[in-house]
Amino acid sequence: MEADPAHGTSPNPGELGAAERRWATIAAILALGFLGGTLTWWTLKEGGYFGRVMYPGVGLLGLGLILLLATAPRRAVLRVPGLARVGIYGLLALGAWSLASALWSPTPDIAVQDAQRIVGYAIFFVLGIWACALLRHRMELAMLPLVVAAAIAAIAALVTLAFADAPLSYLEEDGTLQYPLGYRNANAAFFLVALWPALALAGSPRVAKAIRVGAFVAATACIPVALLSQSRGSIIGAGAAIVVYLLEARNRLAALAWLLLAILPAAPTVLDSVALFDAAKVSENLESAVDEMNSAGASGLVRLAVAAVVCLVALWIEPRIRISHKVGNRVLAAAVVVMAVGVVAATGNPITWAGDRATEFFEGEPDLSESSSRLTLNAGSNRSEIWRVSVEASGDDPIFGLGGGGFQFYFNRERDDPGQLARDAHSVELEMLTELGVVGLALFAIAMVGAFGAAIRARKLGPAAAQLSCGALAAGAYWLAHASIDWFWPYPAVTAGALALLGAASGPSLLTGAARPGGRRALIAGIGVFIALLVPPMLSELLVERSFDTFRTDPDQAYEDLDLARDLNPLSDQPALSEGAIALALDDRERSIAAFREAIREHPEEYAGHYFLAKLFARTDPDQARAELAAVEELNPLEPKIDAIRRQIEAAEEERP
Repeated sequence: MEADPAHGTSPNPGELGAAERRWATIAAILALGFLGGTLTWWTLKEGGYFGRVMYPGVGLLGLGLILLLATAPRRAVLRVPGLARVGIYGLLALGAWSLASALWSPTPDIAVQDAQRIVGYAIFFVLGIWACALLRHRMELAMLPLVVAAAIAAIAALVTLAFADAPLSYLEEDGTLQYPLGYRNANAAFFLVALWPALALAGSPRVAKAIRVGAFVAATACIPVALLSQSRGSIIGAGAAIVVYLLEARNRLAALAWLLLAILPAAPTVLDSVALFDAAKVSENLESAVDEMNSAGASGLVRLAVAAVVCLVALWIEPRIRISHKVGNRVLAAAVVVMAVGVVAATGNPITWAGDRATEFFEGEPDLSESSSRLTLNAGSNRSEIWRVSVEASGDDPIFGLGGGGFQFYFNRERDDPGQLARDAHSVELEMLTELGVVGLALFAIAMVGAFGAAIRARKLGPAAAQLSCGALAAGAYWLAHASIDWFWPYPAVTAGALALLGAASGPSLLTGAARPGGRRALIAGIGVFIALLVPPMLSELLVERSFDTFRTDPDQAYEDLDLARDLNPLSDQPALSEGAIALALDDRERSIAAFREAIREHPEEYAGHYFLAKLFARTDPDQARAELAAVEELNPLEPKIDAIRRQIEAAEEERP
């Protein structure tokens, strides 16, 4: 028998004994702690994008899952429903396909890393499901890990802005916020994904008032940090999230009210973002923007205090207002009509307006020098160039794709803009199609259908499940819409948080009867092997990083670190490239040449080794330098430094007697 999701009570009171209920409480706390702690750490460490942070985070989550599996009573195990199982198997199959793509990828190490990351996403999804099931009638608290992570990161960002005196450490050159995720679009995406579960918690009368106030303050904190990031793509993501949030809410008028209340204290941040953007225009190094940065951080912190007061007042008023769902829906429908009329009045003919935006999109990145903000409706973007190359690349091998990590090499060869660099296709769907082919795209679609479908189905299981589903689906809609036009798939803090929420929304009423002990042991063993396989590439990356920190004082140790890094991750060319760069800095010419040639053998489609060899031979061996330069021109014909090396070769020939 399964638990009643609306109230968390079981039709069979003897289904779980007292010991099992105690275990469920402790396990729920552990699951929430593992999820929240990992997301917080990743967010404060550039979104977990780099392997040195991603690997230990995924390993920690894997250990958490092992702990839950190993200690769970036989009658308190997870039985995943059909659609959620589709989501899990879809993610695992996608990870396996990415791993297989190492066989044809020009960067097999990246293909393997992508596979490990995707399996990590599956673990997040599973832990989200289990956290919800363990919480039972308190299932809405499964949204806490992402909300707490966002609150900590947002407050850290605001405090840092309020007291820092080095703007370039936290802001892009145009004055937009890149801290803490290291990329303004990912910054906005993370906080706007977290906004919706925060609002869902704040708006739930079944949650303790202290948690509701904290969640509301977190929601308000997310908005100014996102506004300071000034991601134009966030407009599309937010639009999708608002639509889903209002459609999925049981009380749409109340949901809209909580959203507007959160926006109210945060709205003046628009003025702070404009001030920073304007200050950046008159200062190349942002040195004159310190006052504006400190003001933005300080005012953001003040707004959090205002938000707490607003929430307390709203909680006092809430039980004194009674509006039927029917009346609320009518009021909301009238508001939508008024808004639509206003949009049409402001933009004119919608078809003409859409055509103008399409024209802007294909014209490339817009000139915003005369604008007061990046948050404009100008659709100009460098995505048109990236997507063109991506579509062309997908035609080369539509079934298998280029292999994990292969897009960057194809883009280097086929791009038309020398100033445009891209490692990813800037669209999760195109990324799948280009690198993993139709098979990869189909597996991704299956995973998404399972995750979203399970969350939608669970909303019918009672008010708590519906509230959880509303927050998760809105967050998922934001993530999918924004990830369709940007490169968030490899950003664990952004993607894993959304998948954990969708998993949680799939999990009402899943503590059920008997499991097969043998199956559990096999699963634990499989996760243990997976965690063990994370260790070598993580150590390899850490050793490469350490070699750059120590080579000036202890070059022998640096070279030993790089040799060990090679052994730990023989698929990667980074140890060889790093050794070549270090030897070049230490004037060890022979070692540098040997290392760069090794890197070329490891990854023949990478132009960096040829470039550095051309630079090394420019003055001593012009013929060899030209041969290396020809390889660079073949692999990356628009590399802007080619002309500089060519001039060095010509100058060296003129100096010869």
